[in-house]
Amino acid sequence: MAVVTTCWWASWTVTPLLVVASRLSPRHPARARAAHWAGRIAPLPPTVTILLTLGL
Repeated sequence: MAVVTTCWWASWTVTPLLVVASRLSPRHPARARAAHWAGRIAPLPPTVTILLTLGL
């Protein structure tokens, strides 16, 4: 249950920050890579939360 709570908290706090970071238009190559990975990682907390909740 602690994992579900942690993932639920992350889906409400970390995901919006990752989405904003992925939408930034960075000019530096390192920031462009970070924005790319932020966009890739953003859907993970809500997805994990949903899958763990369905498994209860």
